[in-house]
Order: sequence, then structure tokens, then C-alpha cells
Amino acid sequence: MKTFPLYFEDAEHKKIKEAAEKEGKTIKDFIVAAIEDRIIRTNINNSK
Repeated sequence: MKTFPLYFEDAEHKKIKEAAEKEGKTIKDFIVAAIEDRIIRTNINNSK
């Protein structure tokens, strides 16, 4: 497993935290899911 730090402005961090809480996820899980969703969409768009 690879790790790397992410730095967010306070306002961005607050939005991410609130969105994650609404989905019942941790910030880490929310960000990972967002990246996975983006990869899926990119792969779908590239396969057309």
C-alpha cells in the first residue's frame, strides 16, 4: 500500500469532512471513493 499526504485549505477540508459525514464515511474513505469514481468515469469515456 502506498501513502501520501494531502494538503487542503481549511474551507476545502470542511466541505470534504461534511460530505464524508453525510455519507457515513471517513474522510479517507470518501476521498478514495471519489478517486475510484473518477477512474471509472475516465475509463468509460476512454473506451468509447
